[in-house]
Amino acid sequence: MERQELDDAIYKKILMSAELILEKEAIRSALIIDALHWLDEIIENEDLNRVTDIHIYEEGFSSTEKKLKNTILHMITSIIADKYTDDNLMYLEEIILFEDNFKSDLSFDYYLKIGGYHTKFLTRILTFTENNINSFTKNKLNATAFYMMKVYGMSSRNKKLFNTANTLHQEKYPSAKNQSTPKVTQKIIKSKPKQWWKFW
Repeated sequence: MERQELDDAIYKKILMSAELILEKEAIRSALIIDALHWLDEIIENEDLNRVTDIHIYEEGFSSTEKKLKNTILHMITSIIADKYTDDNLMYLEEIILFEDNFKSDLSFDYYLKIGGYHTKFLTRILTFTENNINSFTKNKLNATAFYMMKVYGMSSRNKKLFNTANTLHQEKYPSAKNQSTPKVTQKIIKSKPKQWWKFW
């Protein structure tokens, strides 16, 4: 993804907002108010799909300094994504389903992150995950297991999704260790599977 593809006006407002929030003087309310004002302008006047593009760009392609990048990502997810409509979520779902693996995986992680911040979207996110899990890449299965176990909490629905992700991961991406060990050892390994999804 090229930086030039992004909407410069929206990106500039998000960047300036993040910079203000990171400033030491941000304890002065005027700077925080300015930052929130720019974000409100984006929410009210801009195409939020462009903000989705900015999140994906920042997460995977930009060279922004780490603290500033994390502030941008947090702001977008916590403040702007709260105002997403069905159309905005559908835009993100289409990227997940139809883009190349890296961009698709980044988008899916963002999609799951939205569910962690804004529970009003969680039912839709879980349904989408259930409907598409059989086609998921290794990274998407990792992300699914992590969010079900560590972010969303293990409800019966989430536990089922976690178990499905675990089973698919073992079937699609068996470890070399499991392939080369005797059957008895494999049986022991299967009874206490390694928590492959704990790579964060």
